Amino acid sequence: MYSKLIVYPRLRVLNRPIRRLETWIYIEHLQNGDKNFISKYDDAHFHRNYHNNLKLILDAEMQL
Repeated sequence: MYSKLIVYPRLRVLNRPIRRLETWIYIEHLQNGDKNFISKYDDAHFHRNYHNNLKLILDAEMQL
């Protein structure tokens, strides 16, 4: 399956490292006033804490 997926032109994530948006990076983007930055990342990690990260999660949802 990997050999088929690695040559699939629309699945670019296999040919490069995954860009993960960590919570502290997300907060830095917000403090800098950045907009629509979530599309630059492949994955976002909110440290399994819904209540402490609710504002970040809602902001990420709006960017999607």
